[in-house]
Amino acid sequence: MTPVDLATLIVGLSLAGAVSAQAVHSDIAFGFRYSASVRDEERSDVLSRRLARVVRNQVEGVAMFAPIAILAGSGSENGVLGWACLVYAASRALHGILQAFGAGPIRSITWLTGFAALLVAYVNAALTLA
Repeated sequence: MTPVDLATLIVGLSLAGAVSAQAVHSDIAFGFRYSASVRDEERSDVLSRRLARVVRNQVEGVAMFAPIAILAGSGSENGVLGWACLVYAASRALHGILQAFGAGPIRSITWLTGFAALLVAYVNAALTLA
């Protein structure tokens, strides 16, 4: 398994974990009957709103990460790209956990770290393909 493969696995598991946490919290906080309904009546608490943001952030992260993972799969992976992807994936996973617990300043640092790693990955991929 390459570093980019591992990073892709981490990114996917982070999204699956966020969706699962949101669903479990909804079942516990509002009951399974509400979770299984069409949810015309909005119910939320602080944690459910945070978890909704985590899911949305993870989906946005997948959309930014997917092109790099696809490029790496086409044979343009190297050490810098692999490490950048791993740093990105780890920071996104940590960012989701910190978002759920409301740790603002540290969460922002993980977001910046992940975004910087993603930029490094994109620049590295562009230079490798040029």
